[in-house]
Amino acid sequence: MKTAVSIPDDVFEGAERLARRTNRSRTRLFSDALKEYLARHTPDKVTEAMNRTLAQIGALEGEGKDSFVSSAARTVSSEASGNLARQNLVGGSASACGLRSRVPKTGGRCSR
Repeated sequence: MKTAVSIPDDVFEGAERLARRTNRSRTRLFSDALKEYLARHTPDKVTEAMNRTLAQIGALEGEGKDSFVSSAARTVSSEASGNLARQNLVGGSASACGLRSRVPKTGGRCSR
């Protein structure tokens, strides 16, 4: 689908540089970025996918007989929730640099 959006010049220029550096088209770059953004902001979808996978292997609590697998599933789910919360906490300083997945090594300040 084609669409038109307005973005700040500096964001566009950064996207252009990244597209050239990674040998991707602008269309693919923007599509990949939006997919990643949606995945990060729809944790319910991630939880649903994890639950479906765990159900398939019989690891959901009450469905599986393996207490170790059930315990591990709860731990992974808990850690994933904590990671999402931490990303939201650091997202302010990191997103200013366009880095949602990690905090820059400059102590939270953009190095640009």
